[in-house]
Amino acid sequence: MTLSKKNEELNQFTLVEELGFAEIYLDDSKKVRMIKYLDNVVIDIEKAKKVVEVIYPFIVNGALYGMTDATAKNINITPDTRKLYSSNKSMNSSIIHVVVLKELYVRIITKMFISFDKPSVPTKIFNDFHKAYEYLLAYEVKFTAERNSSNVPSV
Repeated sequence: MTLSKKNEELNQFTLVEELGFAEIYLDDSKKVRMIKYLDNVVIDIEKAKKVVEVIYPFIVNGALYGMTDATAKNINITPDTRKLYSSNKSMNSSIIHVVVLKELYVRIITKMFISFDKPSVPTKIFNDFHKAYEYLLAYEVKFTAERNSSNVPSV
């Protein structure tokens, strides 16, 4: 089901898919895709596969910058799911990924998981949605400029 409801946090994002446990957004440039998890959800392997299935066409069409909004309450991601997200072939097509988390203890745990699961693309954690998005936009400009001069930017 394709929707076109605007995200209240950022006018630059449009809701394109509702999954019941998460919402998928695409920014107006069509370069940034965002997964926004909803409250009280366990993200198991089946849900993760659904997310990958839904976002893959956006990646193929140029949404190479990923964003996860995990600021909802009581989100639990299973170990198998973390591994799928960190090593999935379609996710590997991304250039960079940011994760937005509010709670300090969740950010600490997530950093630990990132160090163990080693995502295949650079991943950065933020506690502010707008700063994370601005970072992606700045990274995209830097990446494009450095790609044109055949260097790869650092995270």
